[in-house]
Amino acid sequence: TIKRWRKGQLVASWEAHKAPVQAVIKLPSGELVT
Repeated sequence: TIKRWRKGQLVASWEAHKAPVQAVIKLPSGELVT
């Protein structure tokens, strides 16, 4: 799935998921591809 995050909104989701960082690609635009 592809999810777009704005600064600050990402944290709330990560607090609940705690997904492996290695499975996440953070783009310079601020988008996250999981």
